[in-house]
Parts: sequence; C-alpha cells; structure tokens
Amino acid sequence: MSTLNELEYYCHEENSFGALMFIGEWGCGKTYLIEHELADRLGEGFIVIRISLFGESSIESINRKVQKAYFQEVMLNMGGNVEELVKVVPGVTDKKASQIGEGINKAAGKFEEMSDKLNKSKFGRFVHFAAEMAKKIPGADKVLALNPSECMPIEASIADKKVILVFDDLERSTVDEVTVLGCINEYCENKHIKTIIVANEEKILEKNFGQEVDANQETSFDKTMHTDTAVKIKYSEIKEKIVVRTIKNIPDYKSIFTEIITDYNTQNEEYKNFLIENKMCLVNVFTSGSIANIRSIKCAIQDFQRVFIELRKKGIEDDLPIYFQTFVAYTLLIKTGRIPKSERYGYLFCDSEIEKEYPGYYVRRYMLPGVREWLTEGKWNEQNICDDIDKMLEVKKGAEPKDLVRNLRLIDLEEDTIKKGLPKVLEMAYAGTLDIDDYITLLGNMYWARTISYELPEKPDMKKLETGVEKCLEILCNSDEADTRVRKMISPNDMHLLSEDEKRIYMKICDFRDKELQMFAINKRKYLRALKSGKMAEIYECENKRFNIFDDELASAVADCFKVLPNSDRPSFSGVFCKMWNLRIGSQDLLIKESIPGLMKLKDGLSQIKTDEEGNGYGLKAALTKNFMQDVEGTVTKMKERLDEMEASKDGGEQG
Repeated sequence: MSTLNELEYYCHEENSFGALMFIGEWGCGKTYLIEHELADRLGEGFIVIRISLFGESSIESINRKVQKAYFQEVMLNMGGNVEELVKVVPGVTDKKASQIGEGINKAAGKFEEMSDKLNKSKFGRFVHFAAEMAKKIPGADKVLALNPSECMPIEASIADKKVILVFDDLERSTVDEVTVLGCINEYCENKHIKTIIVANEEKILEKNFGQEVDANQETSFDKTMHTDTAVKIKYSEIKEKIVVRTIKNIPDYKSIFTEIITDYNTQNEEYKNFLIENKMCLVNVFTSGSIANIRSIKCAIQDFQRVFIELRKKGIEDDLPIYFQTFVAYTLLIKTGRIPKSERYGYLFCDSEIEKEYPGYYVRRYMLPGVREWLTEGKWNEQNICDDIDKMLEVKKGAEPKDLVRNLRLIDLEEDTIKKGLPKVLEMAYAGTLDIDDYITLLGNMYWARTISYELPEKPDMKKLETGVEKCLEILCNSDEADTRVRKMISPNDMHLLSEDEKRIYMKICDFRDKELQMFAINKRKYLRALKSGKMAEIYECENKRFNIFDDELASAVADCFKVLPNSDRPSFSGVFCKMWNLRIGSQDLLIKESIPGLMKLKDGLSQIKTDEEGNGYGLKAALTKNFMQDVEGTVTKMKERLDEMEASKDGGEQG
C-alpha cells in the first residue's frame, strides 16, 4: 500500500484509538502530500486542518493556534455573515476575512439564518447561552466580548465533515516533544479527533540524546549508551501511548517532479520544454544520493534557467542534460552545508565530495567556475560565465576524431573527422566498450546519414552492433559504477526513420534503462555482500535500497547468513528482512509473481536449519528460526494477496 493510501486508510477508519505519525526527512514532501494529495483524495467529506509547530514555545500558543484554525473552518463550513466576526481573530487579514465572509454569505445568508447543524453543535449552544445572558444581566455583553475563536469547543466534525488535525514540524517546536505529544493527546484520545503528527523523527532522537548527555555530564561509553537508551525509552513510552501507527514517507518522485515542472512559471518556453524532456534526468540525480530535499530541487530548477539561457546563446544543445544534472547535484549538496570550504582555496577542490554523493551524475568539467562562484558566493558575473563556456567549446574542438564522432551529431562533424573517427567508434561499439549514450548517438547518426542520402565511410555490421550493445549492458549490470544516465534519446517523432534492426537495438537500451536494471543489479550485489559479511550494520544499510526480485540466489544467501548469526542478532535480522520485503509489496518495482518461489525456497532452507538445530540440541536457535519462518510465510501470504488484487483489477479493467 502506498504512503498516500495508508494516510487515507487511517482517515477513513471508523474508530479513533490514537494518532498517526508520518515521518520522513526534511524537504521530502510530507507537508505537500498532506495539503494537496491527501486533501484532494479525501474530498468534500473531510476538513484537513494543518497546525505548524515551527517555533511554538508553549502549549498555550499551540492550543490557541488550533482554536483559531478550527474557528476559521467552522465559519467557512457552517455559513453566516461573519466577515466582521472573523476580522477580530488575530492574524486574519482583511482580505482573508472578506473572502471568508463572501463565501459564507453565498452559502448560507445572514448569521441569524445559520443551519440547524450549527445550532445543534456545542458552539451553537454556547452562542445561544451567551445571547440570553447578555439580555438578562447588565454588563454581561462586555464580559462576553471575548475572542470568539478562544470560546469555541473543538469537535471531531464540522457540518458533518470529519476533521483531520495535522500537527506539522514536531521536531521544530521549542517545547520538548514529550510535552507536545501530551498536548496532542488531548485532541486524539479525549476529543476523538483523527490526528496526524508530521515529523522528522531522526532529528527528535538526535536532539533529545544531545540534551540528555549535556545535562548529566556523562562521558564514558557505558554511560553514553545508558543515556541513549533512557531517552529513547522516554520518547517511545509517550509515543506508544499516543501513536497508533507510524508511516514513513516513501515519495513518488516521478509524480512529484512532474507536478513541480508543470507548475513552474516561466516565459521561456524552450526551458520549460527542456525540463519536461529531462524530467527523468532530474529524478535519477535526486534518487541516486542521500539528500531527500525537494525544496532544493525547486531552487535548482529555478536557478538553472539562468545558466540555460547563457548556454543556449552559445549554441550548446546536446550537452545541456550533462550541465543540468551536474548543476542539480552541486546545488543539492551545497544547500546541506556539507561541501567543505578551504580557507585558502575556497570551494575549488570540493568536487570529490559531490562525485562521491552522486557518482556518474556529477561531471566536474561541466561545473563552470563562474556558475560555481555564483552558487557559493552569490556573485553572478555574466562575462566570466560566457568565457567559461567559450573555453569548454575550445576544448571540444581539440578532441580526437573518435571522441567527436561518439558525442556529436552527424551534421556537426566535418567529413575528415567522420572518416578518421567512425572506424574506431565501430570497433569500440562491437566490443561493447561504448557508453549507452554513445550507442544512441551512433544509431541517430546512422539514420540521419540514410535520411540525407550520405554514405558512411564504413557500413555498420548490425549483428555485431547488437552483440556489442548486449555486452555493454552486461558490463554495466556487473559494474558498481553507475551509468552516467545523461539519457540521450531518439525523438518519438524520428522513430519511424529507424530500420528494424536499429529500432530493436534502441528498444533494448530503452528497456534496460526504463526498468533500471543496473541499479537493481548494484543493489542486489550490495545486499549479497552484506549478507555474506554477516554484519548487521551493513545489512541495515540495504534496508531502504530498491529491489525488483527476491530470487533463489538471495534465498540461499539469506538462509546462510541467518544460520551463522548469534541469537542476539536474529530478531533484528528478521525484523529488517520483513520490513524490506513487506514494504516493497506495494511498489511497482517488485516482480511479485517471480519473487514468491524465492521466498518459498528460503522457507525450505530455514526449515532445514531448524531441523539441524533441534537435532543438535539448540532449542533457542530453533525457536528463533521458527519465528523467522513464520515471518517469511507472512510475507508470502501478503504477496499472494497483492497478486490476487492485481489480477482482479486487471480482470475488472478488461471487462470495463
């Protein structure tokens, strides 16, 4: 089940036994998902009220914020001429008050004509009581001249619409999280209001741990470990009481970036089209690193437009994706503050850190010095940047013929260069030593030569070329060095120009990239190495990696690893395993049908391990193995259920 589906499921649950905690790193799109996708999915029957805890310094201020937000929603949803009433609420602008009043007047007319729903609510009864008191007791009108938002009782629904309270930025409140959770408990447990708590839980644990150490002045390893455990127990105790379930945000970056690009406002249509065409380049750079900050991506898109304009002025087109991915990688890392600045050399030698974070995507020669200075020092010098671009073009002019033929379009090459460079390029192509983009350039140049009736100095052997592509893809799958993924492509409008042989070769490349087979192969090898090492730290590092299949090789490796693990590590190993594979059941990556046999083989292997352990008198080991077997069985059951759902959905679609 996707993250959005999990959130929606909680909101629709009939019973309210506690809050839902929605966790993830800063900038990974948690708030956006709540305010846009979840609100849209829930529809008219729900009212989502988001309360930011950023900088809140007291429980009283948090409660006032809830009251104010709730009051505004009541006014919007219950009807009445309340424009003037809303104006007295602190922080509501005249424009906002006017909008609220106008919307309510259209919906329900005058305040005296409010619906029966308002009259029957606690707030309605309070208003009626206050009005009667004002009539009977002299001066009561002054006593009751209170801020209306502070008098209103908070209820689980407004006008038959279910209220969803969202407390965002838990870790950014200046009040300690345990106290804030106690405040939130009043709404979710006592008032039975559906409540979602949005937080970066890692920051909460880091902050609490650091404060505890400072307070107790503990320095020894044993004391530090004891303090860490104490803080986590304290936090986990209050969380266990209040939070019924925790969901980690697993963003659909392709959809998110599609929407960001769609919403991006620019009068430069060429740049907008460039963003649309290179959306996957953006996704690939972002997902290859550990920085999950969508706000930085928005900044990179906006800032690169300025660079894009200068590059296009100089006639640069084919290399734009390389400049783009390099710029994005640099922007993502520099905004974290993790790029070291030397007192003597500044940021001149920071490339290695970025290459380490984004291997294959950050190409240092495409990070223009003038652009680097702009990003790090805030100094835009158009002349310097233009000079940098001119130098890049000069370097390219001095390249060897084979390198020019590999990288440039046919129409950009001189005939002597083609005659000298093409034979060497074909030799490399047959051997499988070209990059993927080089093969695409070669295919493009082949059909363009045919289109303009130009006879290449050497006719490509299509069988050898196809074999070379297969070798290249195999080399990539067996390499831990990521494909640069600049992702050159042949325009869909030009596909009809390809011969059948060319089209077949091109589709092999597209299939390899679209299915991200190299990434899955790299992740699988890393997981196999971790299992072989038997070190839990290395296994934990694979927890959030993407996999497309659980096969027989993984089954044997998991069983072999579990067999030699000490009893103390077995429960953790089992937990990580279940989390890894249960989480992926709802992912489009996983080949569920093909993974079930691998899990069944694992179960059989564990059964044999259990038998051996029982025969050798290791009862505790056997019991832990049995528990793991049951976990694996549970995963298989979930996969089969998911498979049935997919088949049913497919059948339903065909019938429709």
